[in-house]
Amino acid sequence: MRPNTWFSDKDPINAYVAWFSFVRELYVNNPDGVGISDYALITINTSDPEEVTPASNLLPYGLWGAMVNAGHVANNENSVIAALNQMLSNFNPSNATQRAIMSYPDQAYVAVSNSTFQINLIQPYKLFLVDIANYWGAMVDPINVDGPQIGGVQNNTSPAYASSNGMIGSGPYMYGTHSPGNTLLILNANPNYWAKGVTGLSQALEPPSIPVIEMQFGDSASTEIEDFSTNRAQIASPPIGQIEQLWTSYHSAYPQYTFDQIFLNSGYPFLDAQIALNTQVYPTNITLLRQALVHSVNYTEVQQELYTFNGTILGQLFLPPVPPGWGQLDNPQNIPLYSYNITLAQQLIAEAGEQNGFYVTLPNGTNVGDTSGVTLPPIDFDYILPASANTESLIAVLANDLSNIGVTISATGVTAATMDTFSAAASSTPPMLEDSWSADWPDPIYQQFYDMATPVSHYVNWVNNGTLNTLLPEIPFETNSTLQLEQTEQAYQIFTQLSTMIQLPTAADYFFIQPYVHGVTAPSRVFPWAILYNMISYS
Repeated sequence: MRPNTWFSDKDPINAYVAWFSFVRELYVNNPDGVGISDYALITINTSDPEEVTPASNLLPYGLWGAMVNAGHVANNENSVIAALNQMLSNFNPSNATQRAIMSYPDQAYVAVSNSTFQINLIQPYKLFLVDIANYWGAMVDPINVDGPQIGGVQNNTSPAYASSNGMIGSGPYMYGTHSPGNTLLILNANPNYWAKGVTGLSQALEPPSIPVIEMQFGDSASTEIEDFSTNRAQIASPPIGQIEQLWTSYHSAYPQYTFDQIFLNSGYPFLDAQIALNTQVYPTNITLLRQALVHSVNYTEVQQELYTFNGTILGQLFLPPVPPGWGQLDNPQNIPLYSYNITLAQQLIAEAGEQNGFYVTLPNGTNVGDTSGVTLPPIDFDYILPASANTESLIAVLANDLSNIGVTISATGVTAATMDTFSAAASSTPPMLEDSWSADWPDPIYQQFYDMATPVSHYVNWVNNGTLNTLLPEIPFETNSTLQLEQTEQAYQIFTQLSTMIQLPTAADYFFIQPYVHGVTAPSRVFPWAILYNMISYS
């Protein structure tokens, strides 16, 4: 651990804080939380009842044994959990029992000493240091996050105080005020930042030069355009359809600047945007129907109409589920995206109808499928409110394309909170919904394919294929590169045939930046929403 580092309130950061932070990330979450998503098969064995317990508590491997080994804890779940609640709520590394628990060697996380923190993995994983480089690997202050005066730690429970007030951190900025609806967040420069005066640091750790950062969320496109064009905002990112309007407005006020002087295109994030097709509910549980749907959409038209500005394409198309750029495990056979083929799509839906007792009416009036059966009803399609102009246009394009195979959709706008509930069960998830998935770090299988092609993350297409369920947890940890590639190719072939998503272009990360603002570093493809404000300056 780097010596002489501390949180913004001057509480020290050391190996014991690291142990607390990593254990807590799993412990306060439930099996659907981010902790299990990012540490399963690496520091937590999901098939071990001492780690994912019968009561759905999450413990990194070996922690149960560490608690029992330290004494005064019975070898059963209730005793272990009660003791952990007490320990983490009253965290005190000076306590001999707590220190013995943290230094127990046969566990995932070990505080060897005040300055040495050791992580023991269940199996070799070369990308682990990249895994822990985001918030699920962040150091948190035990006193000001879960101290007894603010509620302490409870297993499998999100902390109310931290959820409402944020967490104290060790970075260059601290939380200032925030609005009840989370539409405004102010960050203030950290006056106690440990890196002040420290030489030889990465640029990303430099102390900030701008004392206050004000972030507005949820503004309308018109407000965003006006604020940037009148210099009330220094950075803006309007929808693609409003780029022309922003540039016209800005250029009218400041004709001395060119478009390229204020526009930054950071490229495409490692994100997969699509209309997910629920494989477990009618009618999208019919593979032939899903195959008809994916061949009925004119993907190029969607890209040209909705993701292009002034001749420049700002939306990337690819075969799901892995965006290009990862390396040899990214679509190793170069399988093309589903073709736009109305003739094929009509043949597929006719066959689906014949086998499943329904028929559809094509635009020329012909009924295809089982004409003695029932008419295929409109398919429910959910999208997140408020609907942007881009979403409304997408719905129109989609409805027109699907009408060519006799399919109609019933589009319904829902809140983000409602959309989140769909991850609870396939039965409560609509047949079609607009969604996306972004990797937390650059592993095309563990962070993208595994999550989107098995039930592990409750992704809304609800794929549950026995071969994929076996292959995808193994591929990221396979040390034989030849076998790893063969398994990946097999998985791609199966997943592509299942046709579980209508692919949408992934929008580029782009920003309009006032010309006097310098040092805005393009977000990386791995962490596409990260702007390092401490590197920004004015002139």
